[in-house]
Amino acid sequence: MRDLPALSPGELRWRCPADALEFETTAEVEPTSGVIGQDSAIEALRFGLRTNAAGQNVFVRGLAGTGRMTMVQDLLHTIEPACPAAPDRAFVHDFEQPSRPALVELPRGTGLTFRRRVDELVEFVTEGLGKALSSEVVRAKKSGLERQASQRMQAIMKPFDEELRAQELAVVSVDVGGQVRAMIMPLIDGKPATPEQLEALRAEGKVSDEQVQGIEQRIRDSSAKLEELGGQLGEVRGQLEEALRDLLQTEARALLVQRTGRLHAEFPGESVARFLEAVVDDVVHLRLPHLDEIGEVTPLYRVNVVQEHGPDAPCPRILEN
Repeated sequence: MRDLPALSPGELRWRCPADALEFETTAEVEPTSGVIGQDSAIEALRFGLRTNAAGQNVFVRGLAGTGRMTMVQDLLHTIEPACPAAPDRAFVHDFEQPSRPALVELPRGTGLTFRRRVDELVEFVTEGLGKALSSEVVRAKKSGLERQASQRMQAIMKPFDEELRAQELAVVSVDVGGQVRAMIMPLIDGKPATPEQLEALRAEGKVSDEQVQGIEQRIRDSSAKLEELGGQLGEVRGQLEEALRDLLQTEARALLVQRTGRLHAEFPGESVARFLEAVVDDVVHLRLPHLDEIGEVTPLYRVNVVQEHGPDAPCPRILEN
């Protein structure tokens, strides 16, 4: 075997000569980016990240501690892969199926704004709707309906009142157990007299027994006609109540549709329109008689945003270990 020359300690490790470098300190050198010596792998990874296809996957293999995860994350930030822009999503009350919330999809980046707009609508329902329905315009319309009903009832009762007056009788409204009832009473000195007053007059001798009997007979004879007319008056009152209810519902719906129309124009979509229509119907058909208590049910109208994005937010990058 040929003898090899012995090496000195200084020859056991190679040292880069200082005069071989073109800089004084490393501060003058631009840092190297990327992965050294893996050009083909990097190009393949770029291709995989840029490809937008269903079920697309990229498998990165290498030794632990070689910076695979860092490399992938750096490329994701550099490339910003394209992806479908997911909408904002919110849950709202489903008035047809109360046990299951309804999903509302909104243009990307508008979920929180939609919630604020609906909160403003709820504030109007609780604070402004009652005042609007008590405006001079609405009161004038209500007065007009009541005046028409009063005229109809007067027209029904006028012939009967004249007939009673000719018999020295009159129809008087009496509170009986908290309910107002119409009763026929005799006219004594031009004023209606109650049965107790009539009995007192007979006891004093101011009215004879024959006169009392005649009065009672005339009252019995007229009571059947009064009952018949009472049915007609009740029908008019019922029609008045229905007309007043329709008036309030029409006015309330017009006010709410005006506001929800602007809201729907700002947030178009079938699910939004369906929710807003359901809110209007709920207020108009169920809540108008109890507007002073509507604050108890307004949580049904609130919006729960479950997914929201910034308008320019990139595709989500999820790190799962």
